[in-house]
Amino acid sequence: MKLLLSVLGLAVITLSAAATEPSLTIDESVYKADETIAVTFAVPAGIADAAWVGIIPSSIPHGDESENDNHDITYQYLSGRTSGTLSFEAPPKPGAWDLRLHDGQGAEVAFVPFEVMTPSYSDAKMTIPDTIVTPGASIPLQFKAPDGLARTAWIGLIPSSVPHGDEEVNDAHDIAYQYLERTSGTLTFAAPEIGGAYDFRMHSADKMGIEVASVSFRVQEPSLAGAVMKIAKSTYIPGEAMSITYEAPEGLSPRAWIGIVPAAIPHGSEAENDAHNLGWHYMDGETQGVLDFRAPVDPGDYTFRMHNRDDDGEEIASLPFSVKAIVGAEDLHAQLESRGRVAVYGIRFETGSAKINAESAAALEQIALLLESDPALRLRIEGHTDSVGDEAYNLDLSNRRAASVKAHLVEVHGVIGSRLTTVGFGETKPVGDNETPAGRAQNRRVELARP
Repeated sequence: MKLLLSVLGLAVITLSAAATEPSLTIDESVYKADETIAVTFAVPAGIADAAWVGIIPSSIPHGDESENDNHDITYQYLSGRTSGTLSFEAPPKPGAWDLRLHDGQGAEVAFVPFEVMTPSYSDAKMTIPDTIVTPGASIPLQFKAPDGLARTAWIGLIPSSVPHGDEEVNDAHDIAYQYLERTSGTLTFAAPEIGGAYDFRMHSADKMGIEVASVSFRVQEPSLAGAVMKIAKSTYIPGEAMSITYEAPEGLSPRAWIGIVPAAIPHGSEAENDAHNLGWHYMDGETQGVLDFRAPVDPGDYTFRMHNRDDDGEEIASLPFSVKAIVGAEDLHAQLESRGRVAVYGIRFETGSAKINAESAAALEQIALLLESDPALRLRIEGHTDSVGDEAYNLDLSNRRAASVKAHLVEVHGVIGSRLTTVGFGETKPVGDNETPAGRAQNRRVELARP
């Protein structure tokens, strides 16, 4: 049976079917959260274009349009129509509500009450396979939700120290969340990377919801003892390939990481190390392995530093090394023998130009000495750039820079030109991350290779 309630006065009265009387009708008296409510309205021909219908808690006193306007959760204008149907969604919060019609001139002129049903919250359940997990571990969460929750019902991962019950408070403190979108299933979360007590908490709705179930677990901080790193030598040339062998404690976060940090940076703070790192790799949950790096291009003292997690972590081990200021002919020869090529970072050019700076003289002299020490040696001189600027321009620039190096060796040091070939690769063969200053510096280089 349709409900037909209308016209405010000293009491709510049932209207006759008079077409001139403002009226609202709906099909049911009880709805589920978010269920569609079809509202049929009729108003006199002279009612203002600003007339509107809104959903308002039944507890709000009737009659004053401005008071209703302060408490409505949704509304629609009639837009001058004298009759028709409006479509609303039932509020996500269970309880007593009204649809109230207003004349747009300050008065409420009709209403119809309805109720949003309360789901059986006792049916809400969540289970996890383990109550003690390691940082970053994958947690499959099985859930069963009551029928009738809002479509925005959600489960959040929240510190156990946050008081239970208030959906808005939980929302302000959640570390991660997912909407349910169904009444049962499995959601997968990643455990927090900081040790402590946490909950999964289920909520009846996003906004205007309540907490309806929870399950607790603990993230166990691993022992930080036993972190070890090893490298083949203590001194490298700029840009030289480096491999570090590591052993890490069990249970570190998958985002535990090792990075290169200048030795001058104080030890201990993961955030400070992260702000100054010149290259890094995650360990991806492995307790041992080998990671490949390149030495920084600037001479000086550096450290490899291991951290138990990314974001608010701790430094748990370090290993010092240095980068040579002077790269001699013997260093160049050693790299050519072992790798077939060597990057030379001591050759500097004017910005956007193939003109060699005066500070490059020492590096070019060592290349000449290398060629002098081995008359049978022939070299291909390769130019490389970072990705800043136009790709075609960078390719041309790298070709011109390689040619400038050859010309200098021939004209200044008397190297026979037939022993040298040149090629430019522009930005196509990066060895560092072009998104970082340190990576771009590694990419701007001249390489010598056996042809």
